[in-house]
Amino acid sequence: MAINVAASLAENDNARVALIDLDWPLGDAAVFLNIRPRFTVSDALASAARLDSVLLESYMHRHDRFHVLAGLEDFGNGAVLDTTAVSQLLEAVTQTYTHAVVDLPLSLPRELLQMAMGMSNVIVAVLTPDLPSLRRTERLLRFLAGLDASDKVRLVLNRYRKSDEITDGDIEKSLHQPVAWKVANDYNACMEAINSGRAVQSSSSKHLARDFRNVARQLVGHEDDGKRKGLLNLLPRTSF
Repeated sequence: MAINVAASLAENDNARVALIDLDWPLGDAAVFLNIRPRFTVSDALASAARLDSVLLESYMHRHDRFHVLAGLEDFGNGAVLDTTAVSQLLEAVTQTYTHAVVDLPLSLPRELLQMAMGMSNVIVAVLTPDLPSLRRTERLLRFLAGLDASDKVRLVLNRYRKSDEITDGDIEKSLHQPVAWKVANDYNACMEAINSGRAVQSSSSKHLARDFRNVARQLVGHEDDGKRKGLLNLLPRTSF
């Protein structure tokens, strides 16, 4: 989701898009894009106190039309996710890029999540049409409400099919939260993109590519309503 939204945002010629992989304990963005970056988020965080646009961009890997800050490479680096350092990193990102997508896990410390939520314009929570995902999303929304972040949350229904037993209407009724976007279920197109190390292309699935573009277009609309440049945070699928 994060990769395809970033790729769709980058289709705008005036956009400078960053994808920041803060997934923990390991980041997968570089793996999904089949890149071997020289630097990762560990390097950026280690230099956070002196991080500016020039240094930040030296840590980024350009992939097609957007830039990627690769996630953690091994389990031993989990301790580097210091709240102050992450805050300095994200501040540098907002000063360097017009749009930023930050891929987040659910296992970060509360103070770090609260900081990231506060800096974000939009928080995207991704769920799938099944009962465990619905239950976990309910708990996620309750947690985010405790961080005073409810007004920023947008739900994305992933792997959507018209034949789903649990409909988007059922989800909205259960969660008391509208489904902002639906992304079609196209396993073959997703696997083709993953195995080729790129975002979903219209040539593979025009419906799936259209759905990601729709998410990106409307996210930019939300971002433009804000008072400052900010971040689009994507929490991982709650079906995990």
